[in-house]
Amino acid sequence: MRAALLDFFLPSTCPACRAVPGPNICGSCLAELSPILHPCPHCGSPRWGEEESCPRCHDAGLPNLRGVSCLAIYGGTMERLIGDAKAGARAPAVAALARCLAQASEPPGPIDLVVPVPPNPGRRDGPHLASHCAKALAKVHGLPFAAALVTRRPAAQQHLLEARSRQRAVEDLFALRREIPPGCRVWLIDDILTSGATLSAAARCLRQGGARRVYARCLARTPRGDDPRPTAEDSETLSGAAD
Repeated sequence: MRAALLDFFLPSTCPACRAVPGPNICGSCLAELSPILHPCPHCGSPRWGEEESCPRCHDAGLPNLRGVSCLAIYGGTMERLIGDAKAGARAPAVAALARCLAQASEPPGPIDLVVPVPPNPGRRDGPHLASHCAKALAKVHGLPFAAALVTRRPAAQQHLLEARSRQRAVEDLFALRREIPPGCRVWLIDDILTSGATLSAAARCLRQGGARRVYARCLARTPRGDDPRPTAEDSETLSGAAD
């Protein structure tokens, strides 16, 4: 409530540091985001080098998805922003993240429809982050938007489950709320990629509904303990990008 009142009465400021004037994420806070260097185009995992194939998915990607990409690693500034946008339901954080994703993303190819991963039924009031990101992407790139999916039941929190449990938790989780054009190419948008089980389940529903290809774009990817470590050269590249 206090954050909502501040958002209403005070002039807009960077939603991350809440100090620099303006509604967008300021340059200093953007520089603190951790981009994924050399990401696998199939599963979105970091490779920290130019290996011939992805050490995690071996270029097989995630089920039902043609490709996956994420804006940044989930941690630090990105984690705070997403926490404010979701748990805090802060509209300025939602709007700023949506603008940031839209401006930093290019369609992975010809796209016919932009679709968000839908909210859980009975979620708390406030803007839905994935939906706002999808609408912003559609607007910036002149693409059709459709809230084509619905969640059948409250989804379990994926980060609290083991890999096999994640797969079971999302079985038949989604349904089509409206028909989609047969053979369409869909850009599926979500906030956080953890195991990819939720994205794969949503993409499966879209494919069953007639989509020919489904690509995914997320704000952030949850880091894993077995992620490759950056080399000294990669660290220099990341530092230079932040400057």
